[in-house]
Amino acid sequence: MVSQIAGQSPGSIEGNIAAKSQHGARGGWPDFRLLDKRRAGAILRLLNISDSKPIAGQEAARELAGHFDVLRQRILIADKDTPVTQQPFSVNEAHVILSVGTKGEMTMSEIAKALHLSLSSVTAIIDKLEDKKSVRRVRSDRDRRIVRVGLTGQGKKFHDLFEKAHLKLTLDILGTLSREEQAELLRLFRKIVARFDLE
Repeated sequence: MVSQIAGQSPGSIEGNIAAKSQHGARGGWPDFRLLDKRRAGAILRLLNISDSKPIAGQEAARELAGHFDVLRQRILIADKDTPVTQQPFSVNEAHVILSVGTKGEMTMSEIAKALHLSLSSVTAIIDKLEDKKSVRRVRSDRDRRIVRVGLTGQGKKFHDLFEKAHLKLTLDILGTLSREEQAELLRLFRKIVARFDLE
C-alpha cells in the first residue's frame, strides 16, 4: 500500500485519503516516515480544510475522523514498540503515570477528572501502582485530609520512556512539514484545544 501511494501525485493521494475516511477504512494507511515531504505534506495539509474547496459539514467531519484514525494507529504502534510496554502496566495505569508525570503531584479527584474515571476506579489504580512501587501517596502538611499522588523514581523512568516514544512520532509528523506549515498546524490545534477547555 505504501509503495502504491508513494508513486501517486499529491492530488491523487488526497483523493484516496478522503475516499478511505468516508468509508471508515481502518488499515493500509501510509507510514509518514516512508513518504517524501511533498507527498506527506499533501496528506497533512488536509487537516486545514480552508485551503481546499468547501466541504459539507458531515463530509468534513468524516474526513477529519479518518485523519485522526491514522494518527491513533501510529500512536498505538509507537506504544507497542517502546520498551515500557514490557512493564506490567494496564492502559489506565499508564495514563495515570503519564498524567502525574506531566502535571506533577495530583489529588485523586484531579486524576479522576483528567482521565474521566470514577474516584473508586482511580483509588484502585493507585493501589496497584503503589504495589508496583511506581507512585506514592503524600499527605498535605497543611491539611492531612488531602492526599496527593506523585511518581517514584521507577514511575518517572516509565514516564520518560513513554514520552520519548510519543515525541519521536510527533517529530516524524512535523518533519514532513515546512516551518510555516508546522506553525499553522499548531495554531489550528491550539484553537481546537482552547474550544474544549471552555466546555
